[in-house]
Amino acid sequence: ISGAASRSENTIDFITASMYQLAYSFTSQSIAIFLNDKEVDNQRFLLVAHQGVEDNCLEGLAFFDENDVLVSEILKTRKPIQIKETRTDDRVLEALSNAFAEDLLFVPIISEDDFFGLILISCEGPGYSENEITRLEILAEQVGGFIRNERRRDIASTLSERQRLIRDLHDSVTQRLYALVMTAEAADLGMKSGDIAQSSKIIAQL
Repeated sequence: ISGAASRSENTIDFITASMYQLAYSFTSQSIAIFLNDKEVDNQRFLLVAHQGVEDNCLEGLAFFDENDVLVSEILKTRKPIQIKETRTDDRVLEALSNAFAEDLLFVPIISEDDFFGLILISCEGPGYSENEITRLEILAEQVGGFIRNERRRDIASTLSERQRLIRDLHDSVTQRLYALVMTAEAADLGMKSGDIAQSSKIIAQL
């Protein structure tokens, strides 16, 4: 995960690299990563990366929100949830049961109390052990740390650009005002010297 963070140029590159590493390390049959949508007020999580999920299942997995029973539970407890039988558990949406194997684990992506998203990872067999779930929680926290830092950098970059624009606008307006003052003073001198015709042209320009 640290290697992915050092090599990645942006959040999506990092998430994709991390996803492949997680899938390999935990012998996952399928995996999907969702990140919170910053453009809406409620908690909505958009699908940003996936592996082992059939294309015909993707439409139903485009996003989850806080109205989903499992998402709501994770938002409250901030703990992973393991579903042993996706096809018989009433909390599991049909789109999920179609896309993932029988054993499905939801892992929250959290860093410094900020909730950034969800990792959905599934496998065949006995499911994930407590030790594996703990390791996945730690890795999800590392992923969350990278996302938090990237978003802070984005905010800092945006603020810096706004400040630059403000300075440029201020400088531009200052120059225009200075030019107007100088022109007005020229018109005043022309009036005082009796050059009414030239002063009239300058006033028209003003």
